[in-house]
Amino acid sequence: MDRRGQASRAAINAALDAAPADPRAKLLALFDFQREAVIDPGFHGCPVQRTHAELHEPDHPAKRITAAHRQWLLDLFARLVKEARLTSPDYVAGALLVLAYLAGELVPAASFWFFGAATLLAAVGGEPAGYVQLRRRVPPVAGVIGAEAIEIARFYVDRPHHGRGVAHRLMDAALAHAAAGGARDVWLQVAEYNDRALAFYRKRGFRTVGRVPFDFAGVHESDHLMARSGEQGEGVG
Repeated sequence: MDRRGQASRAAINAALDAAPADPRAKLLALFDFQREAVIDPGFHGCPVQRTHAELHEPDHPAKRITAAHRQWLLDLFARLVKEARLTSPDYVAGALLVLAYLAGELVPAASFWFFGAATLLAAVGGEPAGYVQLRRRVPPVAGVIGAEAIEIARFYVDRPHHGRGVAHRLMDAALAHAAAGGARDVWLQVAEYNDRALAFYRKRGFRTVGRVPFDFAGVHESDHLMARSGEQGEGVG
């Protein structure tokens, strides 16, 4: 995880070095860098954010690494905002950091809405509790899933709502939306170490149909490629 963070920071610094010297231009360059990342068909979320979301133990060593990475980003935004002489620099830096994370997690679905993608939001008591992003995309392993397939690109439920049925209701909505879109199959990728997610998806009828190599900064992983037929019954609640 530490190597991933270092690689991410090196890529960001390279983008800033290539940008004009003006601090405002460098701020915009950060979002241009994020946009180029999220429109890549192979993008599955920031690896640092992904690790932070999938590890539930607050004292896990990787949590300290992800927290340090976020602090680095906040310090970077704060420095550029001050150099740009914007008012309320601390507030603006924090707001820009939030926007940067939203760009990495939410903008892809909005950008591709008219190209066969959608975002569904789960709410509890009027407050967001989770979301799922669907998109039409050719699976990375050929021959295991039909052409009329929809990918669950992201599926997140906020931790306070775990074990309360929110994930099942969100999955119900996602599968119904995919079926309404004409999908014969629904597929997704899961990190090999995410036992909680693997168990949930298996309960919902997904089965591993292949493995997808994932390499980031020399760290080699093998994601599960999981799929289920849009025509199969639930059998679970």
